[in-house]
Amino acid sequence: KKGVDPPCALYLFAFSTPDHIIHRPTMERPFTSEKNCMLLQAIIEGSLLEALRVLDSPGFPVDPNCVHHWRCTKRSSLTGYPGADVRDVLDVRERSDSALALAVKAAYKAKKAGGHERESGLRLVRALLERGADPLAETEEVLTMGSWGTGQTRRIAPLAMAGARGDDEVVAILKEFGADGSVGSSKDKNKSVDELLAEGLEGVTKKKGGRKRRKKKK
Repeated sequence: KKGVDPPCALYLFAFSTPDHIIHRPTMERPFTSEKNCMLLQAIIEGSLLEALRVLDSPGFPVDPNCVHHWRCTKRSSLTGYPGADVRDVLDVRERSDSALALAVKAAYKAKKAGGHERESGLRLVRALLERGADPLAETEEVLTMGSWGTGQTRRIAPLAMAGARGDDEVVAILKEFGADGSVGSSKDKNKSVDELLAEGLEGVTKKKGGRKRRKKKK
């Protein structure tokens, strides 16, 4: 109409036109980024049937390799803060989990709890892999290490994660899709989470002790 500023006219058009004409996303038709968040949240909450529903929903596809980033809100004990609710040496400071890694953990929790969620967990692991989830994508954990030593990051592959928990069904599914079980560097291949943690603690202890003094020659 005459006298209406063009940007204003466009704004009015966008909010008065039916969704099916301009394809504006709604809660019924979320974008991929929104679906990724819905999928990750459902897995974290243990709602595995809901996670499958999100994965199979029409419209924008879910990224099977989406990643959940978590950061601990506790203060580090190494900074001198008193109290029990703090992070100690080797406590996880931050973690990045792929959707597949979260599904592996959730499937194991469902196995321990029993019930129909276990079957949903196995279906979810397989469904993610069938949609292109990387079976070798590693969970990355940044540890609380203080000012000494190196190697503050620990990486754990989904197969080693499932193997350390004794979840043979998930191990079989991962191997079916090409998981090779490597954790971090090749020297850490097939080591469990507990073994890596113990080695990390030993490494920190050695680093903290400092260099040995050389014996004086007589």
